[in-house]
Amino acid sequence: MEKSSDRQKIEKIKRLLDQLPRANVVLIRYVFLVLSNIAELSAANEMDALHLGVCMAPSIIWHPSASREEMTSAEKLVEFVIKNCRNIFGGHVTALFGESSGI
Repeated sequence: MEKSSDRQKIEKIKRLLDQLPRANVVLIRYVFLVLSNIAELSAANEMDALHLGVCMAPSIIWHPSASREEMTSAEKLVEFVIKNCRNIFGGHVTALFGESSGI
């Protein structure tokens, strides 16, 4: 996925999400919306998408035998999904928290 364009990455992620049970997708959407909102407030909380990716990837995408390279890729994937949350899940994703999505 490293050499793909952002648009191609988004489409690949959407195809993967389409293969998951609906309940899993709903949960993933909520988790990434929360992370996206936290990243949007990074000026105040110092947690941008990069830092959130590093912190959250081990909890979201983890395998006991994962190499450091695989974990780095997972961190980049989580960062990418945070930054592109609305493009992946649709602009309506902000409505999950009501009118004001600023947490």
